[in-house]
Amino acid sequence: MEPFKNLFNNDSVKLLSSSIARENKNFDQLQFNKNVLKEISNLELKDRVRLIANCFHESSNQQYTENLKTITSCIINYNLSGFQLWPFSQYVESFGLKQSKVLQKSFKVLELITEKFTSEFAIRDYINTYPTQSFSFLEKCSKSKNEHLRRFASEGSRPSLPWGKKITDINQLKIFSSQVLESLKNDQSEYVRKSVANHINDYNHIDHSFSLDILEKWSNEGVNQKLIRHALRTLLKNGNPRALKIMGYRAPKDISAAITSLDAKTIIDGQSVGMKIEITNLGTRDQNALIDYIIHYPKKNGKYTTKVFRLKDTVLKAKSKLHIDKIISFKVVTVRSHHPGKYFIELQINGKLFNKKSFILNEKN
Repeated sequence: MEPFKNLFNNDSVKLLSSSIARENKNFDQLQFNKNVLKEISNLELKDRVRLIANCFHESSNQQYTENLKTITSCIINYNLSGFQLWPFSQYVESFGLKQSKVLQKSFKVLELITEKFTSEFAIRDYINTYPTQSFSFLEKCSKSKNEHLRRFASEGSRPSLPWGKKITDINQLKIFSSQVLESLKNDQSEYVRKSVANHINDYNHIDHSFSLDILEKWSNEGVNQKLIRHALRTLLKNGNPRALKIMGYRAPKDISAAITSLDAKTIIDGQSVGMKIEITNLGTRDQNALIDYIIHYPKKNGKYTTKVFRLKDTVLKAKSKLHIDKIISFKVVTVRSHHPGKYFIELQINGKLFNKKSFILNEKN
């Protein structure tokens, strides 16, 4: 798959500049193309977006409010959509924050962009700078007939949006979240509901009592279980008792479980380990079981970091055994480097930890 950054290339830059030039007779198209194209190939995605926004500002030869009109006309008249619009929301983010007198005009442009792409990154600084006005704007979006705007109300205000700037006043954000997510929890669009779940899951890293209070209430009200489960995913992997109880999992009773064997004591980076597990329900009742395994990765400093992986979500029948075979790959990936040393694999069922097995991972020669 081609990197997203390559969406901003010679052709797309020239297409964007020609659209701008048709709407702004003062726009220096030659200067814009020259300044963007001489640098863009050396930049990553977000830096390409910032470069285009900055060069638009420098070459526009207009004031901020006039550029908002140009952006609006470009979106409406030239059917621009998707990633093509990101430099415009970046422009509003970079150059609109000090334009407090035209705040509503900035919001209007972000709204228009969101209908065809997203402005979730651009709104973050506005929330931090103008929280009252920004939350009022997002609350209005949450009532829109357009699902992209309703999602924007949730996604743009997420406590920890990936790639997005942090929201500084979490207590004020909690008040907004409690009100707006309440209105979106039963949204007809799964696209919106998934954002609501992601929004709440962010709180699991900040104040999980807050998110658990909301989700416990919603579960009792019969809110979509898929939404609740997705919102609890971090706490379920962490074995949080309240989260497990909300989803119908109890502390395992009369359960015997173990990783019985690993098929290798030593592997080389890039190879795999085969794991065998045996779980027995010794009791007289069936039990819901959320079965995970935890890998303990050694770090350079000798300490360990852990990652939880879902293995099986099942019902353990009374007086029965369950056998699971699992191949765990340690192939080399860019997001995680494997340091040589002793690794541990641990079994977890409904938050309860069972035995560990270890093996050695060596570097390739």
